[in-house]
Amino acid sequence: MNQAARTAVFVLEQDSAMRQEVCAELARICPDVRGFGLQEELLPALEIAPAVCLLDMDSPEAGGLEICRHLRAQGDDQAHVILSSRHDNIQLRLNAYDAGCNDYIQRPLIPEEIVRKVDSVLKAHAQVAALSSQLDYAMSTAFSAMSTMAEMGTVMKFMREVFACDTPQQIIDQTIAACRDYELNTLVACRLGDSSQAHSEHGPASPLECSLLEHARNNDRITQFSGRLSISYPHLTLLVTNWPKTDEDRAGRLRDHLAFVAEAADIRCKVLEHDTRRLQRTETILEAVNGLMRMVDYLRERQQSQRESVMRMVADQGDEIARSFYRMGLTDAQEGVILNLVSSRGAEICEQMAGFGLEQERMLEGIIETMKSLAED
Repeated sequence: MNQAARTAVFVLEQDSAMRQEVCAELARICPDVRGFGLQEELLPALEIAPAVCLLDMDSPEAGGLEICRHLRAQGDDQAHVILSSRHDNIQLRLNAYDAGCNDYIQRPLIPEEIVRKVDSVLKAHAQVAALSSQLDYAMSTAFSAMSTMAEMGTVMKFMREVFACDTPQQIIDQTIAACRDYELNTLVACRLGDSSQAHSEHGPASPLECSLLEHARNNDRITQFSGRLSISYPHLTLLVTNWPKTDEDRAGRLRDHLAFVAEAADIRCKVLEHDTRRLQRTETILEAVNGLMRMVDYLRERQQSQRESVMRMVADQGDEIARSFYRMGLTDAQEGVILNLVSSRGAEICEQMAGFGLEQERMLEGIIETMKSLAED
């Protein structure tokens, strides 16, 4: 029975004058007072679950005791039953008690006393109804809090596991697993650079599922439509195909949780993309460094070969000049000056070549060290 509906007061009294007087007095404190002369008239009205029943137990036609037994037999233990009788003996009171009566008053009825008793009962019913409402709210709040804690546990577990993922497939698997904990069927697409992967709980997404994910990608960040929910970030799109439409509270909580899940997955995808690009850049730099190191070795060999070639040319030129001295008729001093000039010029050329080569080596070595530091970063 509805606790909030208990505001009616029923008066079963065979004496019509007394019934009217009592009902008139009770109407001052209760807007729903109903008077009955016979139990046959009152029985159908019990469907509305009265707050108070004032029943005459002296008249067989009234049948107050039978009405009380009927109420309790029907499981109504909240209606406050007051039996009235001209007699006052222990047996009558025991009969009233056994029937489930709450109060017993001796006739003649005093309207003021009845009003006081009924008013007290109505106030008690109002307090019980208020407490019941507060209890329902408290239980609902507690249940919601417990549900939220359990749901947040899934989010925290996902956060721990997704940031340990090293591949897009692992991120997709963790995202689908988190949605499965919420009893949601999900399609997930993950994008890194120019590559893209899409999966459902059953494996790689079908062409139709891929087209749905691509459509969801172009929606707003969070979109709800036709019993579905899509959440899209630059690197990840999530599409729930069995969104709970009937439970608004749960749907609101899950929407917030999945937003966290999708954003965390997107961040991890972004990190993986950055790591991949950095690895590719490092490999490119190291390849260039190796090429420059080979070039330095080549230049050293070339410079050494050129110096040796110049020295041989200078030596050969000196020998050729010395042989020509016999035909020129020069003195020994003149011959010495010419030979020293040729030799010093050759040495000067070799030194210039060595200095230029050393400068090139240092420049290339500086470039190599810079590129190595970039690769390490």
